[in-house]
This record gives sequence, structure tokens and C-alpha cells, in this order.
Amino acid sequence: MKLLYFCSSSKGGLADYAHEQCKALGSEVTLLCPADFPHEAVGYQQDRSLVSTLSVPGRWRNRFRIFQVIFTNFARLDRAIHQRGSTHVLFWSFTEYLSPLWAGRFRKWKQRGVKFSAIVHDPVRDHVVGPEWWHDLSVKQGYSFLEHGFVHQEIALPIASSVIPHGPFSFPESKEDCRAKLDIPSEARLLLSFGHLRDNKNLDLILKALVDHPETYLLVAGSEAPSGQAQAATYQEQARALGVDSRCRWEIAHISESAAADYFHASDLVMLTYDQSFCSASGVLNVAAQFQKPVIASSGEGPLPELLKRYAIGHWCDPDSAEAISAALAKPLPSLDWNSYLADNSWEKSVQLIRQAIL
Repeated sequence: MKLLYFCSSSKGGLADYAHEQCKALGSEVTLLCPADFPHEAVGYQQDRSLVSTLSVPGRWRNRFRIFQVIFTNFARLDRAIHQRGSTHVLFWSFTEYLSPLWAGRFRKWKQRGVKFSAIVHDPVRDHVVGPEWWHDLSVKQGYSFLEHGFVHQEIALPIASSVIPHGPFSFPESKEDCRAKLDIPSEARLLLSFGHLRDNKNLDLILKALVDHPETYLLVAGSEAPSGQAQAATYQEQARALGVDSRCRWEIAHISESAAADYFHASDLVMLTYDQSFCSASGVLNVAAQFQKPVIASSGEGPLPELLKRYAIGHWCDPDSAEAISAALAKPLPSLDWNSYLADNSWEKSVQLIRQAIL
């Protein structure tokens, strides 16, 4: 099998996911990725001929660049299949944006015997870009050349599918206790909200819940929210209005792996309080798994509620409720059992299921 793994993400959880999965797949896989992909190859091959997906300043300039990047990277995937004689292509994520304009070339490859599959991180495609008819057509075209989809929970897809686990992310060991650096008392309980700021993480509700727990501090560590969503300054103003700003720490930037390790090491609880619209797997959960930190989680239907029911790794609360978050914070933590979680959710098990499905 000549497996080509296509990943156009230049940063973030999807890039981390692709790297970890390729490590587990080993020498049989070549990762086609951008020149600024954040990880060096470990036990697998890389082809860094894709262009960066990082945004540029200016709303309309950035939109034009997104269109350009999409077409350029799919053209380079088309060329790589031809040059490498690839028999299998695995997409790092399902994507439908502008697919009526690029999917046809991959249907031609499918007719020639190339097998395409994708990791479908977000099977509920409810983010509509453009008219409804265009969105529906794009989703249909995005699936039109795929033979298999890999999901993280049982859900119907338009194609054959398999459920695979989401393995833990690898981070270095923590080198320092950052509490003193951040002026957080050693005896205080510290909550961690990690990753890109996004509205669906309900950070505003965490701040409201913090009012009920005067002994608790909050560390927000991650890059700024995308355009059109609440920015860090909005949350900081809310914290001041609620009177909890003295117990909040803000590290709004790209977080290095070493800094992330320090933040998880210093924290007592990891907050995964997604809103009702979130139906995907959580990459942050699989960072917490390495550090074996308890979580407080919420979301819509998806992998998260099932994982919290199955494993003793924290507390579940109803989504979109500051009162529910506060009540979860008031509960004593269960005896944690991350070992069972890690045994069942490994990258080795993930790629074993992938091989069985596409070979």
C-alpha cells in the first residue's frame, strides 16, 4: 500500500492529530503537508509541498487567500497522487468548502482505482457557508469520491464508516511550576481553559460560575478567537464586571508545547464546557489524558458524553448553563481512571482499525 496522508492544516489540533496518527502508521505513509507544518517527521515520511493555511490581515484579503490556498493545495494533491503512484489517500479531515469546483479530479482518480478515505472529525455539517443549496451540494460533492469515513462516535454517514479512537497527544514533561510566575497561590484550585478561543467553549459561563467559588482561579491559555467571535478583551471586561478578574490569568498567544505542559501540570481541572452545537471529539481531552487531569465537560450529542459516562475522568454537566458548571465545580472528584481510558483510546488501536478498513 502506498498511503498518502493529506493534511493542509498549518497549526492546531488537526495538525497535531495528523502527526500522531502518521507516527503510528509508520514508514508506510507519506504526509503531504504545508511548508510550515509544526512537527518534524518521526518514523514516517513528509512532503512539505502544500502552501500555508495561516490567515493574513484583512477580511477580504484573507477570504481571497483561503480560496487560493484551497485550489492550490488540492492541485498539489492531484500532482502528488500522479507522481507517487499512490493507491490510497487518507484525508486528515472531511472538507466540503468549494468542493463542486475541485472534487471532480479525485472522482477521476477513484475511477482509476485510487481509494480515498477521510477522518470525519465533524460529521454534523451544520456550519452553512453561502446559500443552503450550495452547502448541500458541497457536502454531497465532498463525499462523492470517498469510500470510507472514520469517525469518533457511531453516526450515519453517506459512505461506509468505522469508529476509531482519538489517541492522546504527546507533550514534553513539565519543567517548571508556573503558578509562582502567574501569581497563583499554591493552595488555590486552578481551572484551565486551553486552546483557541471560540464562542462554543462557553468561557463566558465559566466566568459566571467562578463567582460562586472564591477559592478558584482560572487560566485561559490559547490563541485569539477568529474574526466574528468574542475576543479575549471581551472576556476580560466580563471578568472585571463580575469581580473575578483578580483570579483570572490570560495567556493569549500561540502556546508552545513546553508552555502547554507547564499549564496542564499546574492546573487542577481542565474545562471542556462546549455548547450544545459541539458534536465532535475534543483534542484538549486528549492532552488532559497525558497529564491525567480531571475534566468538567459538556457538549451536544457526540463522543464527549459517552466518554464521560464510560470512564472516571471527571464530571459531566448540562451544556450552556453557568449554574450547571458551578454545580459541577462543587462536586468532589471521583477516583480517576485514566489508565482504562488510555488503554482503549490509543493511536495504535486507531491505525489498526484504519488498516482493516482500507486494505
